[in-house]
Amino acid sequence: MKLKDIKLIIFDWDGTLIESTGFACECIQRAAVELSLPVPTIKQIREVIGLSTIEQLKLLFPNTNVNVVFEAVRRHYLNNPCNECLLDGVVETLEYLRNKKLTLAIASNKNRIGLEASLARTKIIDFFAAIRCGDDGFPKPHAAMLLGILEELTLPPSAALMVGDTTYDMELARNAEVGAVAVCCGLHSKERLLEYSPIACIDEIKQLRDLLG
Repeated sequence: MKLKDIKLIIFDWDGTLIESTGFACECIQRAAVELSLPVPTIKQIREVIGLSTIEQLKLLFPNTNVNVVFEAVRRHYLNNPCNECLLDGVVETLEYLRNKKLTLAIASNKNRIGLEASLARTKIIDFFAAIRCGDDGFPKPHAAMLLGILEELTLPPSAALMVGDTTYDMELARNAEVGAVAVCCGLHSKERLLEYSPIACIDEIKQLRDLLG
């Protein structure tokens, strides 16, 4: 893959552009307490973040009505919207990429209500030409999420780059035959991300400016 041929950058959301992991863990633990369920540890929750919320809850609360848990988690999330913030350098990086005439998109396993609420709060929704969420169809790592974005924007996989912080993002890119950049400051370690042979690893999102400069 030649980086000079890239026309589309597709970002993961949680852990890649926004710091929300601690808040996500807190919402799941609060929901467990509310419903008198065993409260999972932070480590247990971090292991499944990156999957769709429903898949997370299936793993964390087996033999439980996950739809009830999901509604409790969603309520806690929407009632405490200020507990997440953009990572350092995100706005400047998005502006830089847009000024280079690159198209930007998001592929996130977050549900659409939650993602659009986050984008509205952070005031960066106008940067993105396309968005795919976990409840739009098949969640990560199924290729449909990226293929849907490519179809909408009429671009081939060779023109796109997936940027994310989890092995689910790397596997998604592989399944869609899209190149990937691993962000190594998020949920999964650099060692785990390197198993998927990303074309580059960065420690913070603003390093994309050097990579694509």
